[in-house]
Amino acid sequence: MTDEEFARAKETEGRVVVTESALGGEEVALAFRPRSEYPKAFRFFKLYQ
Repeated sequence: MTDEEFARAKETEGRVVVTESALGGEEVALAFRPRSEYPKAFRFFKLYQ
């Protein structure tokens, strides 16, 4: 996902930002609580493969 998408996703309620101490505390991932329906933008995020 792009930096812009990451920033927008961080605004979503019910999320945790994961940081990496080996990278100086850089934000590397987001974790979202389970929900019955996710925001529309989530459909367009690229999956890590």
